[in-house]
Amino acid sequence: MELERLVSHYTADFRQKMPITPAEVDDAESIQTRAETLPEASKTLLDTLLLVAIPGEPVEGLAARIDTPAGEVLWQGGFLLPRTRPSRGSTIDPRFYAAACRLNPHLAPRRPFQALLATEGVPAFPPGDSNWDAVVVAAALETSPLTLNRDGAPRRDQLDRLLKGLGKDQTRWALALRVARATGRARARSGTLVGLPQSSARRISDPVALVDEHADAARLLLRVLGDDWISIEALQKLVSELEPSIGMILGLDEVADVFHRVGVVDAARSADGVTAVRKATPGPELPPGFLLTPDLDILVASGELDARDYGRLARLAPYLDGDRVHRHRLTRQGVAVDLALGNTEPVEFLRTLSRTGMPLSVEQSIHEWLHSAERLVLLTGVTVVEEPDGSFRVGGGMGRAIDYSQGPPASFHTSGDEAIVPYGRDALTVRAALAQVAEPGERGDGGWHFKIAPREVVGVESLLGRLRRFHVQSDLPSSLEVRVRSANGLGPARTLAAVIVNLPEQAVDALLRDPVAGPLLTRQLSPGQCVVDQVDMERLTARLGELGVSLA
Repeated sequence: MELERLVSHYTADFRQKMPITPAEVDDAESIQTRAETLPEASKTLLDTLLLVAIPGEPVEGLAARIDTPAGEVLWQGGFLLPRTRPSRGSTIDPRFYAAACRLNPHLAPRRPFQALLATEGVPAFPPGDSNWDAVVVAAALETSPLTLNRDGAPRRDQLDRLLKGLGKDQTRWALALRVARATGRARARSGTLVGLPQSSARRISDPVALVDEHADAARLLLRVLGDDWISIEALQKLVSELEPSIGMILGLDEVADVFHRVGVVDAARSADGVTAVRKATPGPELPPGFLLTPDLDILVASGELDARDYGRLARLAPYLDGDRVHRHRLTRQGVAVDLALGNTEPVEFLRTLSRTGMPLSVEQSIHEWLHSAERLVLLTGVTVVEEPDGSFRVGGGMGRAIDYSQGPPASFHTSGDEAIVPYGRDALTVRAALAQVAEPGERGDGGWHFKIAPREVVGVESLLGRLRRFHVQSDLPSSLEVRVRSANGLGPARTLAAVIVNLPEQAVDALLRDPVAGPLLTRQLSPGQCVVDQVDMERLTARLGELGVSLA
């Protein structure tokens, strides 16, 4: 109905030239059918526009191609639409909006240039499965989290050590890390990036984000992607022959390779890389299991385990090498970490999934590691009673218990300019951390009292991370964090002249999508109420004037 009302506001003489009714402009089946019957020049122009723009979204940079006889046919057929909504009672000639137009949203199912791009293909396995690799990265991050900078990126030195520790192909593991973050298997917590190898993975909602450096090529590939095979070589040749704004797109080979590794596409491959792609189809289901050798090695291929089972396996047996088939090795530390996270019976877990059974040497090694990793609880100040059968039990008057399966009890809270560490929660860890931002504490009511007096320290982010873990609430009090940062070189706050602009209610969404005005209106106090830098007001006023919006 929205498109029908828009077309009904066209000038009478233009509507007389249209071979269709306004209702047919808003009819998806009609649009798809009529697109196949367009004159060749208009069909080529329509498919060219579909390469550079998403149906329903603005078309940028092709006004000269649209303002032609071929473009006039697209206007008359309702394939092109103005982005402007006429005011009540007024009419418009859509041809005046070649620089501010959009494609009919009902064109979304159309795949441009399919006849030119069609080819034959046989699906091949990717050189490596990045979703599988992401579990390996998550297991490595679970053991050794990465410190994050203020912009949310991992510290470069720590990141390099992580990637080099996984193998020589750092590009492969850098992609796996991006996939781990996109799927939730790697998450930011208190200034660090931690791994969750057994978590349920989210679907990758925006695969373009995985190839930021080739985003234009990724969007183009997704627009032409369908159920039939398309040739990468033919697509590269096509874009090189079209409008220069399309022909400059680079990186289709790299994008196709990444999309194949993450499961966005099926791909046919040669020795030179991906030759053809189509939308991903479900792969064959593999029977669950792996090969377990007497020397503690485990061989498992992509897809042979449920993701949660593979996450636990990657913890018990860290990754060693391999692409499509990963080789892992059971370790004492892996078994200890698995036990500490609450898992039990690693022998049964491995026995159930091993196609080669449980070698006796492996079972003996795991039992030895389990024995050395058992949790101990030390009780002090208790009475131990020997029973007639020779067994012992703990009598009354039990004193303080120290559970060595967890860290020592440690926490603090703040009151005014003091940090207070309660008795019983006063482990050396929390008192040592507070001593770096406060005067040494003295005994007082309820615990140790520290006078907050921050000073310059080495590793302020690491210190703040420790304080967050010890604080009784979910985060540090703002006053404490700001004072600590100020003592370590926090820059001054600066003021900037700005204007609050209240947009016309009917045009808020359209103005926010405008390529010129939109970026200047991103900061909103409420819907339609935007804060604009004073230095940007001249540009914004000029753009609003071009769009016919006055500024009071």
